[in-house]
Amino acid sequence: MKKIIFISILLCQQLLASEKQNLKLIKSVTVKIPEPSALSFSMDQESLLTVSDQNGMAYSLSLEGAVLTQHQTSGSDLEGIVTHDDLKGFCTVSERIREIQCYDQKWKLLKSKKIPFPGSSNAGFEGLSYNPLNRHFYIVNEKSPTSIIEINDELEIVKTHQFNHSKDLSDIYFDSIEQKFWIVSHESNMIFQTDLSFNIQNKYSIPEVVQAEGIAADSINKKIYIISDKDSKFFIFGY
Repeated sequence: MKKIIFISILLCQQLLASEKQNLKLIKSVTVKIPEPSALSFSMDQESLLTVSDQNGMAYSLSLEGAVLTQHQTSGSDLEGIVTHDDLKGFCTVSERIREIQCYDQKWKLLKSKKIPFPGSSNAGFEGLSYNPLNRHFYIVNEKSPTSIIEINDELEIVKTHQFNHSKDLSDIYFDSIEQKFWIVSHESNMIFQTDLSFNIQNKYSIPEVVQAEGIAADSINKKIYIISDKDSKFFIFGY
């Protein structure tokens, strides 16, 4: 009987995960950033970070989408950014050269390393997240293959997770409160919430967004932040 109940629960979970959930659009604004990509919370959770893959700049945004500050980085073709509590700074990722760069709070470069991973130069690294509990980075590779690359604190690949649920991958965010990952695909116009093994628990359609390139989630206030590359728009959704 216990086995039957367990299988029934598992089937119900898979059925719920296969159904698209609804999001409520709270706000959308245009941001004065050329080709913005990626989103991450600042260390104090009071603002958001994004990068431009056009000019190598990192930007700080208010939670309403207003540009607060900007900083020149040493990277180019930037597609991902995340705060790093242990370094008390930031890390970024470049798509074509497949490189991670880590900085202190004043944007002084501390370390960088190219990550050996095959694929097209223009369909490479698209997003970056960090789990402070296991001190691992997670990079999404856009396509061919759509993968999540797990990297340790020495910037060495420890595992590659295949993710075949979308046409491409655009960004990843780790929620340390709920221990969940949030993944966005711009070609599929979808957001996925997964467990630590990247099993889908919820998925959301985002037809309002032209080209979603960044995601961050606030599980306390039940908000999802999205930034769009093509039209430089910033969205807030409720879930």
